[in-house]
Order: sequence, then structure tokens, then C-alpha cells
Amino acid sequence: MSVTIAAIAGSLRAGSHTRALLRAAARNLPPGIRLVIWDGLAHVPPYSEDAEAGPAPAGVAALIGDLAQRASAASPALAA
Repeated sequence: MSVTIAAIAGSLRAGSHTRALLRAAARNLPPGIRLVIWDGLAHVPPYSEDAEAGPAPAGVAALIGDLAQRASAASPALAA
């Protein structure tokens, strides 16, 4: 069985300790497990319930699309 874990570092700083920990974790996972760090957080605006009724901002749409693509690749049943 193969598992892919999506990870998001909450810090955008180039020298982020969280990002460094995620990279270290990705290098030290057992066989069959992969950690993918999503780097689009800078393009996701702060949450505003007032904007929720409209279309998703581009950064949010990109995250949703990336997660949906990975989910459907992992399990074709999820694509339905």
C-alpha cells in the first residue's frame, strides 16, 4: 500500500523551522509513505466569511484542485 501525506508549513519565512522539519520528515519516512509539501500558502488570502459566497480565491482553488487530483489518483472511487 502506498500513502501520500499532504503537508502545509504555516510559516512563509525562507528559513522556517517548520518547513525544515517537514523536509526532514519527508526524508525519513518508511517505504510506501510519501510526504508532499504544498508551497502555495502565500497565495491563500486570510479567511473572510464575507467572501465565502463568491468564487474561491485563486490560491484556495489551486489547493482544492491539487488535493482533489491527489485523492483521485490515490483512489479512483474518490473522483466520482
